[in-house]
Amino acid sequence: MAFAATLILSAYLLFLVQPMVARVILPWFGGSPSLWTLCMIFFQIMLFGGYLYSHLLATRCSPKKQYLIHASLLTLSLLCIPPLPSLAWRPDRVDNPELQIMFLLIAVVGLPYLVLATTAPLMQVWYAKVHPGRSPYRLYGWSNASSLLALLMYPTVFEMNFTVRQQGMIWAVLYAVFVLAAFYCARLARNPVADTTGTIPASAASPGVLARTSWFLLPALASALLLAVTNELSQDVAVMPFLWVMPLAVYLITFIICFDFERLYLRALFLTLVLGSLGLLRYLNVMEAEGPLWTQIAAWLLVLFSFCMVCHGELVRRKPNTAGLTLFYLHVAAGGAIGGIFVGVLAPRLFDSFLELPLLLGTVPVVVGLLVAHDYGRAELWKVIVCAGFAAAGVALTYYVTRIIPEPTVRIAQARNFFGVLRVEESRDEDGRPLIREMYHGRVVHGAEFQDPADQRKPLIYYSPISGAGLALRFNPKQEGRRIGVVGLGAGSMAGHARAGDIVRFYEINPLSEKFAHEFFHFVPQCPCTVEIVRGDARVSLEQEAGQQYDLLALDAFSGDAIPVHLLTEEAVRTYMRHLAPDGILAFHISNWYLNLVPVVRGLAETFGLYAVMISSPDDDDHEIYGADWVLLTRNPVLFDRREFRGVASPEWDKTGPVYWTDDFHSLLSVVDWGF
Repeated sequence: MAFAATLILSAYLLFLVQPMVARVILPWFGGSPSLWTLCMIFFQIMLFGGYLYSHLLATRCSPKKQYLIHASLLTLSLLCIPPLPSLAWRPDRVDNPELQIMFLLIAVVGLPYLVLATTAPLMQVWYAKVHPGRSPYRLYGWSNASSLLALLMYPTVFEMNFTVRQQGMIWAVLYAVFVLAAFYCARLARNPVADTTGTIPASAASPGVLARTSWFLLPALASALLLAVTNELSQDVAVMPFLWVMPLAVYLITFIICFDFERLYLRALFLTLVLGSLGLLRYLNVMEAEGPLWTQIAAWLLVLFSFCMVCHGELVRRKPNTAGLTLFYLHVAAGGAIGGIFVGVLAPRLFDSFLELPLLLGTVPVVVGLLVAHDYGRAELWKVIVCAGFAAAGVALTYYVTRIIPEPTVRIAQARNFFGVLRVEESRDEDGRPLIREMYHGRVVHGAEFQDPADQRKPLIYYSPISGAGLALRFNPKQEGRRIGVVGLGAGSMAGHARAGDIVRFYEINPLSEKFAHEFFHFVPQCPCTVEIVRGDARVSLEQEAGQQYDLLALDAFSGDAIPVHLLTEEAVRTYMRHLAPDGILAFHISNWYLNLVPVVRGLAETFGLYAVMISSPDDDDHEIYGADWVLLTRNPVLFDRREFRGVASPEWDKTGPVYWTDDFHSLLSVVDWGF
C-alpha cells in the first residue's frame, strides 16, 4: 500500500507542476503556444533522466546503496521548493527563447521534477522485490490515473480558485509529504523478500532488436502526435492550460487503459477507429476550421485517442517481464523525449509550416501496420495483407484530410519560428495584376493592403476609418503631433492612419512580423510620420520605459486566437495608464472567434474607473473591411458623449457583466465560446 500511495502522489505532483510552471513563465515569452511544447520537451527529457537514474540504480546498486543514494537526492530536492520562478528570472529580451526557457526550467524545477520522474520505475522495482509474484505494472496504471486527475484539476480547480502563489505553496506541502513517503518505501526495499543483492540481473532481460525498437518507436510516435495536436489546438484556439491539459489527459487515458485494462485494447477495433477518426476530420472540415469550437476540439481529441491507443496498445503487447521493467521504461521515456524533440526543436527548423502533423498522421498507420504484420508472419498471410491495406488506407486518408484546396491566391512568402507560422499571400485579377496582399499568422489575417499605388496605404480589414481604432484617431482630442502606441505590428496597418508630425511606436515580439512588414507592405516604409519599432514583449518593454504620453495606445494582440493573457490583467492596464496622456484613449481590439473578451475589458474599466464605449463596425466586402470589435477607454468623461461615438456604440457593452483578471488569478475557461 505504501508503494502505491507514494507512486500515486508523485504522479499527481509530476503532472500538476507542468501547467503550473508553464502558466507562470508564459507571459515572459509573449504568450507563444510554442512555450508549452518546449516545456513538454523539457519534462520528457527529465522523465528520461529519471528513468535512466532508476535503471542504473536498480541494476547496479545493492539495496543499501539504493537507499543511501536516493535518500540523499530526496533531501537535496527539498531545497528547491516551491518550484515557481520569481520575477528575477524574467528575461529582459526574448532573443533565444528555446535556450532561455530550458535554462530557466532546469534552474527552477529541474531537481524536484527529476526526483518525481524516478518514482514510477523505482517504486515498481521495489514493489516487485518486497512482494514477489505480484505484477507491478498495475502501479503504472494507477500512477497514470493520478496524473490524469492532476491535469483535470489544474484548470478546473486550482486555476479558478487559487492564486499562483497559493498553488505553489500547496504543491510544496504535498511534495514534502511525498518525500517522507519515498523515504519509507526506500527503507522497506532495503530488505527484499528474495534476491540477496537487490539488483536486477542484466542477463534476465534480453529483448530482441525488434522488441527494443518497438519500445522506443511507438511511444515516440505517440508523444510527437500529442505535441503536434496540442500545437494545432493552441495555435488556432488559445494558449491556456485547459487546452494544454485536454490532449495530455487523452494521452494519459490511453496509457491507463492499455497498462491497467489490457483486454480493452481490441486491435481490430482501434485500427478501424484510426481510419474512422481521420474520416471524421474530413467530414467536419476541421482543417479548414469550420464549425463550432467544441466539434473541432472533439475531432482532434478523437484522432489523438485512437492513434495513441494503437501505439500504446501495441507497446503493452510487447512489454517484458519484471526483470526487464526498468529497461522497458527507459526505452519508453527515450522515445517520448525524441518524439517531443522532433516536434518542438527539429520541425520548426525543417519545415516552414506545421507539416509534422500530417507526416505523423500518415506514419503511425505504416509503422503499426508493419509491426502487426510481423506479428502474424507468413502463417497468417491474409492478416498480413489486411495490415498492408490498413497502412495504405491510413496514408491515403491522411493526404485527403490534410490537403486543403488552395484559394485563388499566390503565396509570396512563408516562414516559421518560435512564435508560429507567418505567410504573405496575394490575390490577382484575370490578367495576373496584383489586387490585395494579406499577412496571415496561422489562419488569422494580421494585415491587408491594396496593391494599387493610389490606395496602398489605406487601412483595411480591422483597422478601417469606421473601426474603433479609426474613430479613436479621427476624433481624438489631439489632432496634430499625435503620439500613437500600438501593441502588435502585423503588416503595420495602424500606420496608415498617421499623418506628418505624428509618432507611431509599435511593440512587436515576433521578428518575422517586422521583417515581413518592411519587405512586403508599404504602411511602415512609406509612412509620412516617424515610425519606431520596439522589439520584445510589449508589457515588459512598457514597464521598462519612461511614460510615453500616448494620445492613443492600441492593443492589437487579441484578434488572433492564441491570445497573450498577460496583456489583459489589472497589472498590465496599470502600466498602460502610466503611458497614456490625460485625454488619451486606450483601445482594445477584441475581435475573436472563440473568446468573449468583453467581460474582461469591462472589469478592467471598472477597476480603474474609466469611461468606455464598445464599437462593433460592420463588414464591407467591396472595400476589404472586416467587422471588428474595439473597446475604447479614457479618463475623459465627455469624450464618448460625442454623437460620432454614441451613434455607433454597441449595446453589448451594457449587457455584459465584468470579469476581473490579475496576473495571479485569471482563467480563460470563463470567457470561452464553445459554440453550443
